[in-house]
Amino acid sequence: MLHRYSGAERYFLLALRQLQRVYKSRSRSGSTGSSALCQTWEPLLNNLGHVSRKLGKFEDALGFHRQALVLRPHSASTFSSIGYVHALRGDLAEAVDMFHKALGIRRDDAFSTTMLKSVVEQMIGEEAPFAGDEEDIPQLSLPSSMSTPGLLQASMNDSTASGAGTGMFSASSVANQSSDIEMSDVTID
Repeated sequence: MLHRYSGAERYFLLALRQLQRVYKSRSRSGSTGSSALCQTWEPLLNNLGHVSRKLGKFEDALGFHRQALVLRPHSASTFSSIGYVHALRGDLAEAVDMFHKALGIRRDDAFSTTMLKSVVEQMIGEEAPFAGDEEDIPQLSLPSSMSTPGLLQASMNDSTASGAGTGMFSASSVANQSSDIEMSDVTID
């Protein structure tokens, strides 16, 4: 199968070289035509990009797609193609950016929508919520007596030991707000 892509690449490159020769000869002869490739040849560059991608030549693919983007800057399919190459290379943030640009031009682009969803899911699966900051995440540890029954028992002991409800919790406050925890009872490592 790769030999078919190699053959396609050879023919596309041949066509591109011939176009470049024609445009160079026009510019040397003083013709009023532009020496740069016109918008009409954008599909040739994109096809070269697709073939290069299929052959695993990701840098070449990006180069051809970027040249196509110069010829037709508002091409959703070209942005999508660039995003796909970035996704294959593992440049997920770049891929997301390119798929967003493609969808900004053509909202109903099914390929870009599907690929964007896939890349974002892959990013979520690869990256920890606090990537690189695991040491800075405070650990919350509660004493074992912090359960609601433990709180009730502690407040009863405090109120009976020190008189009528003068401890940290009064019996009535524990009964009404038994799930409240004082911050002094929580330690942060």
